[in-house]
Amino acid sequence: MSVRRKWLRAIFMVMLAGACFLGAISPKDIENTLNVMNETKIEFSLRDENDSGDDGPEGYARWK
Repeated sequence: MSVRRKWLRAIFMVMLAGACFLGAISPKDIENTLNVMNETKIEFSLRDENDSGDDGPEGYARWK
């Protein structure tokens, strides 16, 4: 992780702590926000009408 990214994360954490201290955000909301940030992202791809499922990208045929 770059130094800039670490500083941005530190500033974000300080802002969250300040909001919690002032009562603007509850600690449970902060915990939920941090959990969402750390969730694994999953991507799905949908078949189109030309996809038979047997070929790979750009005409690459898998061995059968």
